[in-house]
Amino acid sequence: MKKFYLGLLISLFSTAIFAQDSNPQSNSKTVYSNWKTFDNSYLDSPEKLFSEKKANFGLSKNDDLQLKSQKADELAIEHKRYQQYYKGVKVEGGEHLADTIHRMVQVGIPVMGHLGLTPQSIRFFGKYNVRGKEKIEADKIKKDAKILEEAGAFGIVLEKIPADLAKEISKSISIPTIGIGAGPHCDGQILVTHDVLGLFETFKPKFVRRYAELAKEIRQAASNYAKDVKASSYPSDKESY
Repeated sequence: MKKFYLGLLISLFSTAIFAQDSNPQSNSKTVYSNWKTFDNSYLDSPEKLFSEKKANFGLSKNDDLQLKSQKADELAIEHKRYQQYYKGVKVEGGEHLADTIHRMVQVGIPVMGHLGLTPQSIRFFGKYNVRGKEKIEADKIKKDAKILEEAGAFGIVLEKIPADLAKEISKSISIPTIGIGAGPHCDGQILVTHDVLGLFETFKPKFVRRYAELAKEIRQAASNYAKDVKASSYPSDKESY
């Protein structure tokens, strides 16, 4: 979840709304070089401004701004605080978080669930072992998946669980499952970028397939750079002004 705080400056003289433009060079009505002015029709509805002028705030069509708080100061000037959400937030856990997820969805925050091995709870698990191998835990994960769906999650990450269990869960719920170390039967797959690119070499999980070995290339590049500097061959005359 990304936080985005936006200040609205309301001029007491012109009653215009000013907001920082994400691309000041393209704006012909800039104020103080990088502030954009909008007409008075947006004064009563900043939400309308955010919705219709997303590009001016560096927001994409998938971004959303939620009103977090509002209050008036001693001069009766109203202050509103917004928080930016991008597509959704991921929440690790099952039944014990169902009420929280339900409330988040009700106020317009999309939630992606996460079951199986939940890294934020590693102190509880103790180790990064495969989860759901035993029937009791497998049944709980299946139950939690149903609960998350009912709570309003738009999808569920299944991490490091047996492929057959992931297949069963994927067939039993209507929302997409995204697997990481959960076999080929999920609706989608995800891997950590550092694992895919070979940037993390300390440990390689069984489910990781590396598509590059960038750590080696980076070390070699850094070594070559250091050698050139020590040998005074960098920078050369061609690389100097």
